[in-house]
Amino acid sequence: MSKHLGTLTLALAMSALAASPTGQPSITPIENTKDLYTVLAADRDTYFPGEAALFTLTLRNPKAAPLEVPAPFSASNGCFALRKVMDDGSVTTLSAQPICPTRIVDPTAPSITMLNGGELRQASMSADTLAATLNASTPTAAARVLNRPGYYQLEYLYYHSHPSLVFRVATPRYEAGAVTKLQDIAYTDPGNGKSVKISAYVHAFALRFNNQSYICVSQNPELKDTLVAPDARGSFTGADFPYVRIATTQDSVKALTATVDGQDHVTIAWQDANGNWRNKVLENYPAGTDAGAVHIGLDPTAERLNAGSERQFNATAVGTENAGVKWSVTLGPGAPSDARPGVVNAGGLYTAPVNVSRPYTVIVKARSTADATKAAIAIVALTPGNDIAAAGARLRGFAQ
Repeated sequence: MSKHLGTLTLALAMSALAASPTGQPSITPIENTKDLYTVLAADRDTYFPGEAALFTLTLRNPKAAPLEVPAPFSASNGCFALRKVMDDGSVTTLSAQPICPTRIVDPTAPSITMLNGGELRQASMSADTLAATLNASTPTAAARVLNRPGYYQLEYLYYHSHPSLVFRVATPRYEAGAVTKLQDIAYTDPGNGKSVKISAYVHAFALRFNNQSYICVSQNPELKDTLVAPDARGSFTGADFPYVRIATTQDSVKALTATVDGQDHVTIAWQDANGNWRNKVLENYPAGTDAGAVHIGLDPTAERLNAGSERQFNATAVGTENAGVKWSVTLGPGAPSDARPGVVNAGGLYTAPVNVSRPYTVIVKARSTADATKAAIAIVALTPGNDIAAAGARLRGFAQ
């Protein structure tokens, strides 16, 4: 089984960081990172362009005795690598330098900390935090990078422990939308003491993907009142703000409205193809990301295999007494017409097909049996060749 084990949360939940007696890193704390259980997980495996996403990192000391380690969420140890996975399984790193988002770290934290026996520490990072940090370092190449369809791998860079996750950005069809005004945001300008009012709006829209429609709403009040719209082909390519899904329906949506009462309670109503109306009331707006307790961590998340080869995948389902997962494998994008996905058994052992005419990818998925909306995915690049060691190293992250 994998050493990657922990309990996940969608909110920041960090213990106070204790100072090292020396205050300086040493080889012993770094070597101790080999003993940690680590998980990096996403709140869903597939996102729409620009959708709010939350990535949660968990580190746990599995031993009964304390472990002295480099502080996991300090300014020097809170860095990530983000890569785009191509259709053939090759990867492109989206930043020349590690991505170190300052919003998830404690700048006053010491460089060394002590994890008591069994102690768990966690931190969560939103996709907009990741994208903002990436765009700031490479603004030309990375602009709106997470709005582009495809598969991405995110890896946490922490000495001997490199947990990772893979997520997909998929382009849905745009069905209907609405925008409505909230109460003005009022504040006093500290510079001149004058009262200032800003108009604020809530955006709602319906997106259709894989024979389901998703009712979405802007995560926070927005200053623009321009309705989001599809591109020329009717596809939704993202908005200028993060948004969340608040409802799902099997029926397509032909009309949608949004209204707000005096307490800024938002009511979203939508009409299906048969003329029936349904609604959802948001008593607490802004809307948050899905706070479901079940999460799935997967190890490994990207592999390169020869035809007929095997690889053991290990999934950790946490936040539920039912820790079971259901495994599946499907063809990845761009697979040839004669491609076969291979098989994965109930224990996560994947066997590649014997015949691979040319390189292509497959997607291995572990879905929670406690909450079918929670899953983790891995990319497997299949090749007819025999020597893939060098290529496989590219998928397993930066050299330690």
